[in-house]
Amino acid sequence: MRGTSQEADPSSTEAPELESPVEARVPMAEDDVERYRMQAEQCREQAARAVSPLDRDAWLRAAEDWLCLAHAIEEQGAKRP
Repeated sequence: MRGTSQEADPSSTEAPELESPVEARVPMAEDDVERYRMQAEQCREQAARAVSPLDRDAWLRAAEDWLCLAHAIEEQGAKRP
């Protein structure tokens, strides 16, 4: 369920559907920072549950991408007069 606020069942083996950073790129507002940080946290949680090292690394890279988006928004806000 893309874009919903439903939480994933922690006992489920299925990965939750996360928004793609590409889908969430425009328009960016400061309100999105928290949402991006939450997406990063979900990715870190999935990494902790991953059995395969490759899967774990992919989840951690996705978390890093979400945090980069959050930082970019914060920097844009800091540059505004």
